[in-house]
Amino acid sequence: MEGAERPDFAGWWKAGARPGQVGPAGILRHVDSRTDLPCCVGFRRLQRGDDVHVDRAKRHDGPIEVTGDGTYEMKAAFPSDLVDHPSLERELRLVTCQDPIDPGAGHYRDNLVVFAAQAT
Repeated sequence: MEGAERPDFAGWWKAGARPGQVGPAGILRHVDSRTDLPCCVGFRRLQRGDDVHVDRAKRHDGPIEVTGDGTYEMKAAFPSDLVDHPSLERELRLVTCQDPIDPGAGHYRDNLVVFAAQAT
């Protein structure tokens, strides 16, 4: 993943589409870190029909809008098949950490995935 080495940067999944290209583009970011304010907390407030703006996605025709979301246990139930399914549409998968924090491991236990696609 591009950008994964810095918790204060968003990265995209290199094996998928880039934002603005046809196919699912995965954008991943930590919700926060010890040195960074919460960035992706806003993902939690996105609702079906909300527009999503990504600088690299400006090259497409029409808005990208939220189509749904889900919370998934990181290691046991992450929906790889949903996040990376083939598509002929411009789509985004916004992935970040989700409560609760696992006190034993010291990190978030779950992932939030926001699904978005080019509006029709």
